[in-house]
Amino acid sequence: MTSPHEPPDHPLTMRANSAEDLLAVAPVALGFWPEESVVLLTFEAAHQFHARVDLPTTIRDAARPAEALLPAVLQHRPRRVVVLCYGDDRVLIEHVWHHLCSGLVEAGVDAVAALGIEDDRYYLIGDDEPGVPFDVTNHPFVVQAILAGRVIAPRRSEISVGLAADADACARVAALADDVAEIRRGSPEFPAEAQWVHDLVARHAASHEPFADVDLARLAVGIGSVHLRDAAWAALPHETARLAVEIWRDAVRRTPEHLRPPVACLLAWTAWHSGDGALAWCALEECTDLDPEYSLAELIGGLLLNAVPPSSALDWAEGFDWLEALRAG
Repeated sequence: MTSPHEPPDHPLTMRANSAEDLLAVAPVALGFWPEESVVLLTFEAAHQFHARVDLPTTIRDAARPAEALLPAVLQHRPRRVVVLCYGDDRVLIEHVWHHLCSGLVEAGVDAVAALGIEDDRYYLIGDDEPGVPFDVTNHPFVVQAILAGRVIAPRRSEISVGLAADADACARVAALADDVAEIRRGSPEFPAEAQWVHDLVARHAASHEPFADVDLARLAVGIGSVHLRDAAWAALPHETARLAVEIWRDAVRRTPEHLRPPVACLLAWTAWHSGDGALAWCALEECTDLDPEYSLAELIGGLLLNAVPPSSALDWAEGFDWLEALRAG
C-alpha cells in the first residue's frame, strides 16, 4: 500500500503549488501512474510518506481506504494531507472521501485538497462540474524523476509483470537445485552453508552482478531454512539498496516456484529499504501467493502498512546477529 516519499540515496525536491503539481507528484512518489486508486500525499510530518490503496468497487466497501490509510496517519501525524481519488464513479468516490475526511478531522489533520481524477480531468470531490482538463506526462516533476533514473510504470500491474518467471532460467535453476538438495541431504554442514550464503549475498551486493545459475540454485535451496535466509538477510546492503534491487528482481524471475517465496521476500525487503514501496508490495504478493503464511512477509508488510521509514533498517541491522541466532537455533 504505502510508498516512502523518496529513496534515501537519490532524493528529489518537489514543491507543489497547484493541483497539476500534486497530480504530478503522485506517479513520481508511487513509481507508477495510478488508476482506480486512492492516493494520500502527506506534508509536514516527522516522516513524510505517500500511500496508495485500491479504490473499492462498491459503496459497501467505501470505508476500506480510510481503514488502511489512517493508522499510518495517526502514527506519523502529518499536519497536512492531500487526497487524490482516481476513478469514474463519482458517487463512490464521495463516499470514500466521507470516511477519510471524518478520520482526518478526528486526527486533527488538515486535508488541504481532495481531488477526484476522471480520465484526463480533475475536480473537487463533491463538485458537480465536469472538471478541469490536465496532462502531467511532461510535467517538470515527471521529467526530473526520469532524468534522475526513476522508472515510472504505466500502471501498477506492470511492476508485477517485471517479476514474471523466466521459464527457461527457472528450469535450469530447478535442475541444479535438485542436485544441491541431494548433496545437502548427504552432508549437511549447516554453519558452513550459512556462512557461504552470507558471503555470497554480500559479495554480489558489492559487485551488483547477478547470481550465476549454480549459485542461485544453492542459495534458493539454502534460504528455505530460516537461519540461512537470515544469513542472507543480514548481508543485504544498507547504503546501496537501490542497486541491489536489480539483483533480487532478477533472482525472483529465475527461481522456480517451490523455492521462490524467500527470494521474493528478500526482494521486498531490499525494495522497501530503497524507497520503492510499490515494488516491495508486488514482491510480497509474489511471496504470499505461493506461501500465504510466510513469516518475514508479514513483518515487511507491517513496515509498509505503517509507513515505517527505510532508515530504520539500520536499527534492524544493528540489533540482529545472524550467527548468534544460528548457534541458538
